[in-house]
Amino acid sequence: MAWWKDDPDLVRYYREQDRKYAERRAEIDIALIRGRSDIDAVNRRITAAEDAEQARWRARNRRFAENLRDSAERTFDDCDHFDESACRRWADGIHRIFRTAGDDHAEIHALLDDFRGAAAALQRGLRGIADLLGLELPPDAVPVRAPLTELLRELGLPDLSRTLSHQPATSTIDVSELRFRILTCAHLRARTRHEWLSELRPPPHRPGWTIPPWAIDELPTDTVFDLRRRVTLESRHAALDAGLITSSLELLATYAH
Repeated sequence: MAWWKDDPDLVRYYREQDRKYAERRAEIDIALIRGRSDIDAVNRRITAAEDAEQARWRARNRRFAENLRDSAERTFDDCDHFDESACRRWADGIHRIFRTAGDDHAEIHALLDDFRGAAAALQRGLRGIADLLGLELPPDAVPVRAPLTELLRELGLPDLSRTLSHQPATSTIDVSELRFRILTCAHLRARTRHEWLSELRPPPHRPGWTIPPWAIDELPTDTVFDLRRRVTLESRHAALDAGLITSSLELLATYAH
């Protein structure tokens, strides 16, 4: 039984305590609401900052991927070691990435598989030509020297006159088979094929000349030496370009979703 209700002073005291408690509770509730509002505002600012940073990061990645795509397209346009029509097809495929391709990731991997197959076919064809010339190409056909060392080696080729002075004038080669292998070498650049075939054409027979046309199974030794050098360098440079292009496409695929 609330006996204090019969005492006016106690009634006023407890009512005053209830009022102060209600005011304090209201102040605490308002403070909590303001605190939660401040926390929400801070969270929104953090989220906005994170979203902005993510947007900048995505934009940087997009620019890098687009620059990588454009670089790969230029590489195909400027490539000197693969068939012109194939390079144009690959360049067109790269051009569609991040532009009109329905599935960028699938497009890159399809192009990558096509290019790898072409590079392997070219190396097989070059290796067949090298075998016929009595030359053995390394399995990977990639130069193990540093680029500068390789360049110095190419610039410092030995004097052919001294090298060939103790060699027979001609070397026995199945010229018909060599011509066929050059003609059927898959993905060999047309200009390169023409240059190599031009070395197999016999000199024209003119009246009064005592030098007969080349026999079907013989080539001048210096021509064989030159063809070996050309095939070796073509194989090395094509493999180096293939490795660089493959790496670029594999990296580009990581940016496609």
